[in-house]
Amino acid sequence: VDKTWRDMGRERKFIGFNLAPGTYTLHIRANDSSRDWNQCEARTLRIVVHPPFYRSVWAYILYVLLLAVFFYVVYRIFAGRLRQRQEVKAAQMEKEQLKRLDQAKFEFFTSVSHELKTPLSLISGPLKLLSRQEMDAESRGNLDLALRNTRKMEGLINELVTFNKIETDQFPFYIQKGNPMDFVLHDTLSFRELAEEKDLRLSVDCENNGEEVWFSPSYVELILNNLLSNAIKFTPTGGCVSVKAAIVAGEKDDFTYLKIIVSDTGIGIAPEELQNIFTRYYQTKRGYNVNNSGWGIGLSLVQKLTDVHRGEIQLDSQLGKGTSFSVMLNVSDNAFPENSYIRGDKEIIPVSDYKFSPSTHDLLATATPQLVEGENEEDRKTLLIVDDNEDLLHFLYTCFAHDYNVLTATGGSQALELAQHESIQLIVSDIMMPGIDGIELCRTLKGDMATSHIPVILLTAKSEPDDVVEGYKSGAEAYVSKPFEPQILELQIKNILALQRDRQKEIVNSPEVETTASSLTFLDRKFIKDINDLVDANIGNSDFSISDITSALGVSRSLLHTKMRSLINMSTGDYIRKKRIDYACRLLRDTHSVAETAYKSGFSDPNYFSKVFRKAMGLSPTEYINRQ
Repeated sequence: VDKTWRDMGRERKFIGFNLAPGTYTLHIRANDSSRDWNQCEARTLRIVVHPPFYRSVWAYILYVLLLAVFFYVVYRIFAGRLRQRQEVKAAQMEKEQLKRLDQAKFEFFTSVSHELKTPLSLISGPLKLLSRQEMDAESRGNLDLALRNTRKMEGLINELVTFNKIETDQFPFYIQKGNPMDFVLHDTLSFRELAEEKDLRLSVDCENNGEEVWFSPSYVELILNNLLSNAIKFTPTGGCVSVKAAIVAGEKDDFTYLKIIVSDTGIGIAPEELQNIFTRYYQTKRGYNVNNSGWGIGLSLVQKLTDVHRGEIQLDSQLGKGTSFSVMLNVSDNAFPENSYIRGDKEIIPVSDYKFSPSTHDLLATATPQLVEGENEEDRKTLLIVDDNEDLLHFLYTCFAHDYNVLTATGGSQALELAQHESIQLIVSDIMMPGIDGIELCRTLKGDMATSHIPVILLTAKSEPDDVVEGYKSGAEAYVSKPFEPQILELQIKNILALQRDRQKEIVNSPEVETTASSLTFLDRKFIKDINDLVDANIGNSDFSISDITSALGVSRSLLHTKMRSLINMSTGDYIRKKRIDYACRLLRDTHSVAETAYKSGFSDPNYFSKVFRKAMGLSPTEYINRQ
């Protein structure tokens, strides 16, 4: 550090700052001042300053190793990317090759299918001509057998063609706005004759709020027909097949879904076969033994169609007890590419004009059953009979099962659960029951928004005036003493339902809900008032929908449907439309123009307004103005 001697004076220490790593020699001389410095002996001290770890030999070895690892990793990354590019390129080439192969298979299959349809037409045509001629019973039976199998073969070919179109992305997907509840009801009822042939009970329950959503009629038809065909095919004689449909909000997202549940009391599916049930050409062992007429593509087709409609399908089955398929189809107005929507007036064909395909029904039936004019499953009322006496419960069931859908409960708790989950129009309940008795049951029903609209008839042996007063105070519509005449009870039920219908008309036609205050519970009066206030406040809002009502009132779509059907006997959508048409009539009478009236009454398109107005009033808005 120092190249020359340094005089330290009286200091007896040496301090070296910032010495670089290395070996140093410290020279020291001491003098007692009696001698010359050059004569003093020098002592030496060797000082070694070690380098820090990051500048040591091992550190440099580590640096070299890390550098080598870095270059190796870089090499592997680039090599991996190069390999991935090559794999993607190979996969793309394979995909294109498979696509060309699928296209070739599809074209071949389509050609073969059309070739098969030609001789089938030449077979079925003459057979149909023969069916018009007189012949003996044996010949008629043989001819019907030939016609039935001809239709069956045509249906299977159409189903295979449809499946191949979807597999090769050749099947078109277009959605239009409409009411899917009417569509599901019509399609389900067309299976009624087929179910009756097997002595099956076919029921359909559609929560029809009149709500219009975006869906594909052809996809819904194919899905529903396949599920219903399987349900009827694999349900033994005397069983039950049910269809439930509703428009629901998504649990995991903000989309709106069409929910269809098809349930049966058939043979069921073994747990080990559930994972393969949607596999193409797969058939369960028990199902194949019961009916091997299918090809095992129906459920695979249902899943494909559901996926295209951006939905999901769930399966619940118990061996020997039945199977339930739950299909959720996305019906939102912003869930699909714009080219999938049919919006223009020139493109739209109303859902009511949709022509159902007869071939799917003919897979199992000799003829396609048609919906009878005016036939409506919703016209059949549902009664709930509550009594802890099994014999009386069975007797009342047999009395009313011919004219009504009858549900039974042996206690108040069971009755409350059924009233919460089933669409019930009237309840007949005994009073003296263990647990929840009839009075408490009636009071609970009338105090719950979900059940306050249901009329209740109390049936009891207690006929003292105080008992009768207590029964009516609980909210019951009628109080029947035992022993009773079944005919009188039936007339009371009919009268209550008739009064309910009159009250519904009064509510629809009356601008003030107070006119029916004496026949409605407080909850029902409040519900109707809230509905009217909400619709009136949004009468000019074309974006106002049922979702806005459910959000504002804090109710579900299902409860809204139940309350509207019970209190007004109209779907929510129809009621909103009626209120808008009534408002439009007032505007037209006040000399507003047709276009101005359309926009002010909540219609975004004057042409559509004219169509709706003509359908409701029987004449166009212009004709209505001229008549006024």
